[in-house]
Amino acid sequence: MFSQILNLGITDKLPLTQRKYIQVTNVICLFAAIMTLGYFPPAVATGNTFILIYYSVLPVIYLSFLWLNWKGFFRIVRHGIAIVTIIFVFSMLPLFGEQLMGYIWFFPLTSALPIVFTRKENLALIIYEIISIALFVFSYLYSHEVTPFYTFHTEFDKIVALTAPLFSLLITFSFVWFYRRTMIKGDKMFEDAYIKAENLLLNILPVKIANRLKKGEDNIADHHPNVSVMFIDVVGFNKLTAIKKPEEIVYMLNSIFSLFDRLSTKHNVEKIKTIGDSYLVVSGLPEANVNHAHELAKLALDIISWLENSDIKQQGIDFRIGINSGPVVAGIIGIRKFIYDLWGDTVNLASRMRTQGEVNRIQISEQTYILLKDNFDTIYRGLIEIKGKGQQKTWWLVSEKIEFDFHKRK
Repeated sequence: MFSQILNLGITDKLPLTQRKYIQVTNVICLFAAIMTLGYFPPAVATGNTFILIYYSVLPVIYLSFLWLNWKGFFRIVRHGIAIVTIIFVFSMLPLFGEQLMGYIWFFPLTSALPIVFTRKENLALIIYEIISIALFVFSYLYSHEVTPFYTFHTEFDKIVALTAPLFSLLITFSFVWFYRRTMIKGDKMFEDAYIKAENLLLNILPVKIANRLKKGEDNIADHHPNVSVMFIDVVGFNKLTAIKKPEEIVYMLNSIFSLFDRLSTKHNVEKIKTIGDSYLVVSGLPEANVNHAHELAKLALDIISWLENSDIKQQGIDFRIGINSGPVVAGIIGIRKFIYDLWGDTVNLASRMRTQGEVNRIQISEQTYILLKDNFDTIYRGLIEIKGKGQQKTWWLVSEKIEFDFHKRK
């Protein structure tokens, strides 16, 4: 029941930063309604119809704010709480004079206002604070000069009068405790959401680029003179779409790309994106790496090795891989659903190495071959015609060379 009252008006569409303000106003409305009931015994003691009605209506007003929150009138509720509470606290001066020391309630009021209003409502907060402080000063200085509407005559009256501040004190401590509990819980929710957002951002962008974006850089574009780019095609996948269920297709492709992700992390290379059933990965950016071609070659060999020993090959799945090395431009494009992407002839030729290769083989360009020839076994394929580039020499990447340590053998 209490949890339902606490969350009145809160929907999944509301950001976390707004939810805590709504929860605070809900709690204030509930506790304020209970607090005003604490002044009901003194009101009864007066025997005055006006005072009885006044202290009967106040709890109803505070509870009506809960209904307004439920309907989504959050701003009206915030202003309503401030106005009604200021009137309520100041009204104790003409009604009871200094007998109840009502002016002390301006202290918790001025302390509570900053947690009611949002950052965009600073002007309203300042106005209410000035009004509250001014009324407090006036009440404190002139309370002894005010002739109260009702004067407590008997000892019983005085005992009854004590119920109000004692009851209000209990409510105040309860609110402070609950507010702390709510804020701690809210902070935990915010931290969890922040961690999820951070992880999501890092899944989209390299760490260095994500940090630059968070610092406010709008136009992120960098030239990288020495990188290696690799495209991987999942071959035979389109045929399976005609005979398998959609969820089976997505599960299979996700399993393959998840493997590529894990192997990319292992070899310290950067996944750029997936394009349908193709996968683009680069080594040597955003942090420069002199062994960029070596890391990408090891990744490609690991992928082919995994395929040869995997059950997925029996289902007609093959890979076609192409690698090229050289300069690229990398940066972020778009405003919504932005991506980190690569441009340049190096990327285009890497794509051609993939499309004009053969299944389950790794085709590399001459630029990549020069970087790998001393550490990897390759087979010269020959010249192939590349659109826009003419005839290009290409090689098949076969394996990593094994260095034999003669000293260790002895």
